[in-house]
Amino acid sequence: MLSALTDLPTPLVLVVVVVVLAAESGLIVGIVLPGATMALGLGLLSRLGEVGFLTAVLTVAAASLLGSQLAFLAAQRREPAGFGLLRGRAQPLLTRASSLLSRRPTTGAAAGRLVGGVRTVVPVVAARAGVPYGRFAAGDVPAALGWAFLLVGLGNVAGAAIDQVRLVIGLVGPPLLITALAVYWGRKWVGRWTASRPLPQTRSW
Repeated sequence: MLSALTDLPTPLVLVVVVVVLAAESGLIVGIVLPGATMALGLGLLSRLGEVGFLTAVLTVAAASLLGSQLAFLAAQRREPAGFGLLRGRAQPLLTRASSLLSRRPTTGAAAGRLVGGVRTVVPVVAARAGVPYGRFAAGDVPAALGWAFLLVGLGNVAGAAIDQVRLVIGLVGPPLLITALAVYWGRKWVGRWTASRPLPQTRSW
């Protein structure tokens, strides 16, 4: 899919990315859409110079936010199509998510943004749980910007290894990947800091 994306004209790629990401975070069918792949592909295009890095990040964030914000506002008025079927299959999970969002709406919205599949249903669950729009947006907007920056950045840096990065994203998800990267760079920083410190002088008697 990534190779097909890079073969398209850049304006068409941006349209495809916006449509897929908006649908992924705004429609129940978005559970099966490749949102992360779209973001990684746009990052690869930024590496190739087809689109600016900042443009890619803002496009991914804006498209994903368009879907989630509209989904939240629509779900305040009525239950979206297909949600009843999902509720019948995952009622215990949705009940726990609703409870979490009721207690910690901003944190829950931000955390849900980082997980594929969960990202699709969080706006609906939050709205149906009575979460105020301002509390939902306070978590969703910054998380979407961070998610877009992470995936576009990974696509930009990965280059030829982008298929492997896509596989890792699919297996562990952005939260665990962020943790792993933080641990990796943290250990490197500690190692460099320790190596740069002068050894303590031993007193000779």
